[in-house]
Amino acid sequence: MFIVKLPQDHSASETMQGPSAKAKSREYQDELQTVRSLYGDVGSFAIGSFVVIVGTAMTGVRIGHSALWLVCGLLTVLTGVRVVTMLRFEKRDAQGLANPHRYLLLYSILGTLHVLTVGSWTTVVFWFDSDPLSELIALSTAVGFMVGIQGRNFASPATVSLQLVALAVPVTLAFLVKNSAWYLVCGMFFGVFMLSVLANSRRVGKTFLDALNTARINQDLAHRDSLTGLPNRAATQRMIAAGVERLDDPFALHFLDLDRFKRVNDTLGHSAGDRLLLEAARRFTAVAGESCVVARHAGDEFVILQYGLTSRQDAADLAAALIDSCNEPYDLGATVANIGCSIGTAIFPEDAASAEHLLQRADVALYHVKHNSRNSFAFYETAMADAEHERLAIETDLRKALESDDDLYMVFQPIIGARSMRVVSFEALVRWKHPTRGIVTPGQFLPIAEESGLISSVTDKTVAIACRVAAGWPGDVAVAINISPSQLQRADLQDMILRNLAESGLPAHRLEVELTENLFVGCDSETMRQIRALRDLGVRFSIDDFGTGYSNLGYINNLPIDKVKIDRSFLTGVLDDARRETLLRGLIAFIAELDLITVVEGVETHDQLDLLANNPNAHQLQGFVFGEPLNACAARELIRRASPIVPAARQAAQ
Repeated sequence: MFIVKLPQDHSASETMQGPSAKAKSREYQDELQTVRSLYGDVGSFAIGSFVVIVGTAMTGVRIGHSALWLVCGLLTVLTGVRVVTMLRFEKRDAQGLANPHRYLLLYSILGTLHVLTVGSWTTVVFWFDSDPLSELIALSTAVGFMVGIQGRNFASPATVSLQLVALAVPVTLAFLVKNSAWYLVCGMFFGVFMLSVLANSRRVGKTFLDALNTARINQDLAHRDSLTGLPNRAATQRMIAAGVERLDDPFALHFLDLDRFKRVNDTLGHSAGDRLLLEAARRFTAVAGESCVVARHAGDEFVILQYGLTSRQDAADLAAALIDSCNEPYDLGATVANIGCSIGTAIFPEDAASAEHLLQRADVALYHVKHNSRNSFAFYETAMADAEHERLAIETDLRKALESDDDLYMVFQPIIGARSMRVVSFEALVRWKHPTRGIVTPGQFLPIAEESGLISSVTDKTVAIACRVAAGWPGDVAVAINISPSQLQRADLQDMILRNLAESGLPAHRLEVELTENLFVGCDSETMRQIRALRDLGVRFSIDDFGTGYSNLGYINNLPIDKVKIDRSFLTGVLDDARRETLLRGLIAFIAELDLITVVEGVETHDQLDLLANNPNAHQLQGFVFGEPLNACAARELIRRASPIVPAARQAAQ
């Protein structure tokens, strides 16, 4: 019997070395696998060798010549030495300390001596006596040993050839010493048999080497990214674990994410995205150098392990260099793309003592960068983890709130006609009444809803509430709802809005959807189709917070909108700065000339109100000068009174 140990996963250790070291490592692993197969299954080897020793002892008893007892003793010693050597190799291999070259040389020497002694036993038996049983025992043992050589040593054709020759020479000599034609014929048959065994061993050896090479190729495919050729996610995890387990010196883990890559992929196509990823991988590898390992973790995420770290400044310098290289323009053939990258860095063992925690904390640092500055880097800090735990807690509670009928509710901020001072519509604003946190603002939970994939559920719920409440209002008062840019990419946007209109009974012309102006930059055709289809059915659309994004006065006339809401920032300092007032008046007039309704947001003082009320092109006003947002009952009561709205400041004065 023999055991073949299949190739183990050494991708992590190989990845941590340079190209020349990797080549040497693969040669080392091939030799180690060969030696493992040679030294495998000590038990079956010991049993087989013991049977040979018993056979030599039997022939020694029958023939009675001292030479046979000498052979028996020599076989016993060689068997003992080889068994001890095999056990020693197993122990050293388990400790990762085995020197395969040394053990291969030792195996060749001891194995050759062993088979040479077995062959010599046959020669001695044939030389000193003509006992048929002794000859049969010796010859059959030699033949069995010949087959065993092939079985045990198939991983090394050179070893098979050497040992077969060492066995065949004395056995052939045994047939010749009988000086008989019949023995000579038997010797010829033995020679032919030996040659067939030798040919078969070469074929088996080639099969083993092919299998070893195939296993290596499969291992590379399993641990290499098919696009960039870098180590993939599975290899990254093994690589980090290997670094933690085998290295005593500190090293840095940089978790890197490409900024704005999705826009390139979505607008220019996957081939352009792939080309960008290849170039990014090339740049990172060049900047990182031989002392680092670059891996593609997933999508547009990369992991870089930086070894030989002497200070945190080393890690900061590399992160800054990576960002600089990423900021260079990317030539994608038909166009040039400009992106950036965000990096979160954690240091072993300062920030974490395990591979899992190290990667997690670098990810936390990356999350912090992406949601605060982008195109920069940050080291992990404990406060970041606290913030992440808080985010996860809010996400968990938001899931529960979506299942409740009361936790998420709407308040309504009135939008007032500038001439009539009566309510013309309300902007519906979502609020979350948390059982322990109190009122959670949209700025706290909506970004988390976007990241966690809950934004669709939040949108469905808020649109349903807004439509249901507005349907109960008297008159023609409209309700305006905010829909995030991500929700406008929904394939069921049109169906969702029409379903809520039908279920609530709210006429389509009383629903207004507020969009940010940035949405229309790079807006895909399907989104525009759905917007136009809804507008054709009566739903109105407006641009919210105009002037804070890609403000392009030229493209407004081509958009499917009915209203423009000027951002509150245009009112800042307008009473004290004639140029700012001129800018505001000009913007209002321009929008009115396009036959669009103009709404000015952020009206907070009665002086601002007087300024706008005297402007014939300012059609509608919105702001805290008219009071805080109202709950559903208060909004209905305000409409029911059907009297001009008294600004809160003047109401207090009265």
